[in-house]
Amino acid sequence: MIRYSLSAMQDVRQLSLDSAKRLPWQVATSVLILAAFLVLRASPGFGQASGQEQARVPTTHAAVHDAPSTASVMMLMVPEGTVLPVIGRQGEWVQVQLSPELRETSIVLRWYEGRHDIVQRGEAKTIGNEDTGWMHDSTVEISAAGNP
Repeated sequence: MIRYSLSAMQDVRQLSLDSAKRLPWQVATSVLILAAFLVLRASPGFGQASGQEQARVPTTHAAVHDAPSTASVMMLMVPEGTVLPVIGRQGEWVQVQLSPELRETSIVLRWYEGRHDIVQRGEAKTIGNEDTGWMHDSTVEISAAGNP
C-alpha cells in the first residue's frame, strides 16, 4: 500500500512538471492568437457590418438608383448634406439604407414604398427592394458612422 502511494505521488509530480513545461507554449500560443485577432480587427474592412459606414452627399444632389448601374431606374435625387447608412458595396457602387423622410426632402423620380408583401393570383409574394438604393461612389463621401 505504501508503494502504491509513493508511485501515485511520483505520477502526480511528473504530471505537474510536464504541465509546467507545456504552460509557456500554451500562453505564447494564446498571446499570438490574440495579437493576430487584434491586428486583423484594426484592419480596414475587417468585419464591417451594416451601419459602420455612412455616405454623405457633398454636391447639390446625388442620384439613388434601384440597382448598381447607371442604366437602372433612378428613384430619387438626394440633396446636399444628406447622410445615409451604407449597408453594402458592389464594385464602384454603394448600397444605402433609405428612409421615408427622403420622400419629403429629396426629389422623388419614382415613388418608392419599400419592401412589402402582396397576394398575386393566390400566391403570396414579397415585392420591392425600395428600402435600399444604390449610389455611385463618385457622388458621395464615405466615412465611419458618426463622423462628419
